[in-house]
Amino acid sequence: MCEARSIRHAEQAAEEKPRSVPHRGTALPTPDDPGRLPSPWWVPDNGLHSLEQELHRELPPEHLLYGARVHAAARCEACDVVLFRVTDRPLPWAVAHLTWGGRQEQYPWPRATPLATLNDLLAQHPSHDGAIDS
Repeated sequence: MCEARSIRHAEQAAEEKPRSVPHRGTALPTPDDPGRLPSPWWVPDNGLHSLEQELHRELPPEHLLYGARVHAAARCEACDVVLFRVTDRPLPWAVAHLTWGGRQEQYPWPRATPLATLNDLLAQHPSHDGAIDS
């Protein structure tokens, strides 16, 4: 009985820990787990919906993410881009640099890069210098 309680307590404690873990060695995230991205990527406890709303406000009709079903998954503190899971396009991930203008932008803003995997994210943006390819 006590052992079962200890296991439940450990599981609850694990759930309460931040989902972002520091990068250790060459370990890469699993394809569907943005919570395992290295620092400075992080998964906010709340506020993800506001990132999705801002993206949709900013997208002009010719943008590759216009009309896409997206879910904010993580944010980078170093370069202020947001990782989105895209559920209805050929590539399942995209990073976007929001302008926070609260209105529709002119193409190519918000700048976005489609990604096949989270490993592509780390390969394309290893320095976190804020450079996002269109």
